[in-house]
Formats: sequence, structure tokens, C-alpha cells
Amino acid sequence: MGQGRALDRVHWKVDVVLSHTAPLKYEPVEEFPPTVDQSLVDKTTERWLDAIESRLEYGHWYLGHYHCERREAKVSILFEEFVEL
Repeated sequence: MGQGRALDRVHWKVDVVLSHTAPLKYEPVEEFPPTVDQSLVDKTTERWLDAIESRLEYGHWYLGHYHCERREAKVSILFEEFVEL
């Protein structure tokens, strides 16, 4: 299926988004270990999710990947917390 076709069918409106990583603008950079050179980390997926997030109408976005708990706007980063949907 082509990129965006599934979202086109629902007019880019969804209730919930589940992803492993975050759109780039929601990365918790203050949580990144200082020993990892972030300029060497591939951010392709995060930039792609940024483009989707900027166009998408959604109720809430849940993700993991980062070892922290954070809620910002309609985005929740979950580590040890569980959310019943």
C-alpha cells in the first residue's frame, strides 16, 4: 500500500496513534545519554513521523522507546506506565 493511502481513506483523522519512536519535535533530548553522539544517530524515522504528525488530526499519540515517562500536548511517552485504551 502506498504511503498515506490508508490515511487518505480516513481523511488523515484518527483517534489514537501507536508508534515505537516519536516525531522529532517530541524527542526527550534531555534524557539522552551524554556518551552517545546524537549527530551519528539516524533520525530518518523521527523526521518522517514529524511530517505525518504535522498533517494528522489525532486524539492522542502513545509511544515507547525512550526510558522515561512524559506527556506533552497530545503525546505520551510511556516507559513503566500502562495506559488502558
